[in-house]
Amino acid sequence: MIRTKLTRHLLLALSIVSLPAFLFSEASLAYTIRTSGIVAIPANSQTNFNLSCLPADPLVHSGGFNSSAVNAGFLIIDSYPLNNNTWGFRLRNNSNVAQNVRFYIVCD
Repeated sequence: MIRTKLTRHLLLALSIVSLPAFLFSEASLAYTIRTSGIVAIPANSQTNFNLSCLPADPLVHSGGFNSSAVNAGFLIIDSYPLNNNTWGFRLRNNSNVAQNVRFYIVCD
């Protein structure tokens, strides 16, 4: 059974190698990462933030963020696609100081 599966995978890999090169052009594998500016999440508050893809690369695939906040009072509530081109974030800062965040999305 294992040998059969390996053989099928090998045959599939070999058939892909022989496909025309235009099917695998760089344009079909390209994506854009959009970033926000630094967003300050005020102390003891919740913030919603949306980031959208540009018309040249309208489809959003994923989103994330980066922050130097390392205390236990900083919470990720939601990170999800709002629609085909916008990613939504909801964060909660339970600390006594503002926390800086930068948001990212992947578009194509």
